[in-house]
Amino acid sequence: MKLRDPEQGFTLLELMISLAIMAMIALMIGSSLSSGTRILNRSTNYGVALVEALARRDLRTFVEAILTTVFPGSEQPLFSGDSTKFQFQAVVDDGTFWPGAPVFGDLARQRDGAIVLVVSGLSDEDQTDIRLQYALTGPEGQLELAYFGRQSPGENAKWHDAWSADQGLPSLVKLVLSEGDITLPPIVIRPAKRNLQSEMSLSSLVPPPTPSRP
Repeated sequence: MKLRDPEQGFTLLELMISLAIMAMIALMIGSSLSSGTRILNRSTNYGVALVEALARRDLRTFVEAILTTVFPGSEQPLFSGDSTKFQFQAVVDDGTFWPGAPVFGDLARQRDGAIVLVVSGLSDEDQTDIRLQYALTGPEGQLELAYFGRQSPGENAKWHDAWSADQGLPSLVKLVLSEGDITLPPIVIRPAKRNLQSEMSLSSLVPPPTPSRP
């Protein structure tokens, strides 16, 4: 049997087989990298969505903790807003802000387009000034606000595009948030819900007693 001289190099068949194997390896590596990139992008998107959802939950917590009357010594309004922004003062006991002083919140669209809630107050740890931001949407956010209630004694309760500080508190605040082509379900919040639930009016009707069985 005639042996092949090793100095002659590779045959065309061997070269083609080697190229085919290298192409398969490159395809497998590219597929793995593409899958990893997709997984990373999905994880990032889910993380951003979770942060924004938690920010919307925190917004509800702050609005429901709005005071029914202005905090003693405070010169800022209790609540006011229009169709694109609102501000308020509340007292929260969440371990972050000191409940012995009000926090001041401002919900508005920032320069980068994101809808952000900015809350400032005193730290619960050492009573120093702190300022926190809660991003409700990304940089393509839009915000529409409406306020339900009576703005004058003889008026029926209805939705309004604006609410001034001298009109007290609205019964409800509705937020419609959108980002790009996606519009989120409306968020309806009752201001001062916690304080209203913790108070019992002396003028409330007393429920009738339950009749006893004979």
